[in-house]
Amino acid sequence: MSPHSQAWTQVVQRPLLWPGFTEISAARTSARVSLAERKQAVKQAREIARVQRLGVQAGVRIGFRLQAAILRAYRQRRSFSGIVQEHIDQLMQPLIDAMVASHLVGGLSAAKNAANNGHRAFARSVYQETLEMLRRRAEISPEEIAVLNSGYRMEAFKVLSKLDGHIERKLSQAVLETVEEGMHVREGAAHIAKQFDAIGFNPQSSYTAEAIFRTQTSMAYSAGRYQTQQDPVIQEILWGYTYVTAGDDRVRPEHVGLDGTTLPKEDPMWGSITPPNGWACRCQLIDVFRPTEEVHSPEEMEVDGKMVRPGPDPGFDFNPGARLDETGFSFSWN
Repeated sequence: MSPHSQAWTQVVQRPLLWPGFTEISAARTSARVSLAERKQAVKQAREIARVQRLGVQAGVRIGFRLQAAILRAYRQRRSFSGIVQEHIDQLMQPLIDAMVASHLVGGLSAAKNAANNGHRAFARSVYQETLEMLRRRAEISPEEIAVLNSGYRMEAFKVLSKLDGHIERKLSQAVLETVEEGMHVREGAAHIAKQFDAIGFNPQSSYTAEAIFRTQTSMAYSAGRYQTQQDPVIQEILWGYTYVTAGDDRVRPEHVGLDGTTLPKEDPMWGSITPPNGWACRCQLIDVFRPTEEVHSPEEMEVDGKMVRPGPDPGFDFNPGARLDETGFSFSWN
């Protein structure tokens, strides 16, 4: 199993919560992050959450129908063959739509942020011209949306194929246990139903749906922002970024030391720590338009009594937007 697959398995085995911001934990935040930057991170997280929420709801409904179909087949002693794939395939378009929407929201957010900060770098007349240019470039044609749909379809297929295999293995194991333990049909059906709670894809337990839609929408949002920021107009005024975590006690230890990292946009470090840096990661990059001498690199920190080296989770050490440019809509996870 690849490191990325291992990380995915670990995430789907525990519940995950949203939104991306709860009570700040002093032990897991850096004084290098200003209140304004923290608020901007919350704003960006909420932009992603609005897109993600609809996808999770669709995923939970499909998961509920899948559970009903599997239990019906079990009671009728029919094969599960094809049932899981049939239902997971129904997630394809909602996931594609969520990623495309998040990509567009991220791009528009980056354009607006640049426009709002443009006056710091340009004279008034040039600023007005810059604003108009950014507004025009934030408009997306139907043809461009079709390209995004086609590109993100590959991502959706890759992720849902892993989900299909994960669910198939869990259900096969559950059925084997009912046979080995000689369970009555009613008892066996109850045992299989419990597996759906463990899988996290039904109304009672939806953390797998949340993890998938949160990660994929965050990835697309990051890619949309990055691609918009490659516009020469924005590149001229964008100095760099500040890394900001959600700041609460659910920030994973390896991400705590990334909080407050401030580097120029061309620093190679961004090639490996641009969020999301793991399944359901809630970290954000905040644009920095004013050149600053306060450059901060990731630092090893003590978290819960242990020294932790900061960095992304296995398989997430890449910049989604840059990888999108390089491979044509494939993030090429391990």
